[in-house]
Amino acid sequence: QSGRWMTRYQGLDGAASDYAAAEARQHGGERRHSMSSIASEASCGELEIEDCLNIAGFGRFQWRIISVAGLLLTVDAMEMMLLSFLGPSMRCEFDISPESEALLTTVVFLGMMIGSYSCGVLADRFGRLAALKVLAASTFALGAMSAFVPSFAGLVVLRGLTGVCLGGSSIGFAYVMEFLPTASRGRWGILLELFWSLGTFLEALLAWVVFSGSGKHAWRVLLFVSSLPVLIAAVCFLLNVVPRSPRYLSTSGRAQEAYEVL
Repeated sequence: QSGRWMTRYQGLDGAASDYAAAEARQHGGERRHSMSSIASEASCGELEIEDCLNIAGFGRFQWRIISVAGLLLTVDAMEMMLLSFLGPSMRCEFDISPESEALLTTVVFLGMMIGSYSCGVLADRFGRLAALKVLAASTFALGAMSAFVPSFAGLVVLRGLTGVCLGGSSIGFAYVMEFLPTASRGRWGILLELFWSLGTFLEALLAWVVFSGSGKHAWRVLLFVSSLPVLIAAVCFLLNVVPRSPRYLSTSGRAQEAYEVL
């Protein structure tokens, strides 16, 4: 629908006025002023990204965006919850002190401090989708490698790097918001947190199942299995199941690409 509406607007032959009039009839006088304003701008050959998103509304496309980005947030929660289950098992296998065990959690949060800023800068420079591709693929790779690492020192390094990737997962929030109409952003900004809650529940359930029957290497199994959901997100991003942010493209001077996405 977005593509059809934008094609109509591109013609600039009164279609914008027709659309505004139809909206006013359908929704009463409530939206008459705003839609008339959009029609006026369209008749001059100009439309803001906000206007286009509001015209497109909320539908199946937005659900796809929310599902893919939400999967990344679910994995973020799973990787954080994972720390609660690793300590006792690793203390036995690597014969480490409680202080060393605490180091594993510390490096993850230090990595998140670094990643939350640096990944945001990269997302502004190279785009939300490009950053999400790298973050999702890296999170899977680091998580899978952690399951096979032979030493505690190596595990600390890998989990610290994982923390950097987890710090950038908030890019998913910005990515989703840049596809939503104005009226839906507040609601979905809160509801996206449901994916975090889902992740903590799934990780606790997964840990219960794995530690019930995987022997002394159960923590390695848990690490590997916990990294699989982010692989799904990485594949979705890498195969361009979701497009680049039109807002990013527009602010980067790539108006034609933004138009094609809309």
